[in-house]
Amino acid sequence: MRSDAGEWETVTAADERWIGKTEMDVREWLVSRRETDPEAEATRLELVYEMDQRSRSLKAMNGLLARPRDVDGVDQAEAYFAQHTDTAERRHLAGPHRGLLADEVEVPGQETGASPLDAADTVGLPADDDLLE
Repeated sequence: MRSDAGEWETVTAADERWIGKTEMDVREWLVSRRETDPEAEATRLELVYEMDQRSRSLKAMNGLLARPRDVDGVDQAEAYFAQHTDTAERRHLAGPHRGLLADEVEVPGQETGASPLDAADTVGLPADDDLLE
């Protein structure tokens, strides 16, 4: 036992039933003593049921419940999700890989090999060969 913030102390059991018993023995005894009140259990289950029904009605009012689908709805869902499915056929139809904006953006000075910056503008800038600088 421990009183306030003091040291832990071992005390002798006053009841002969508990002499030599461990904490696990006490826990087992407490579990064995538990009795459920049938009326309290029925009330608890009824409350859980009512909360589930209220939750379902709120979800239905806010459009959060999935609607059953007919054949057309299933076909529409399959077509929608197929847009994002990666298949060998889609890769073949897409053609070879292109770099990001490879032929969309034209960088000034790149076609002639000249740098878009003057030499005076690059003084003090880190070298391009080390990206972590």
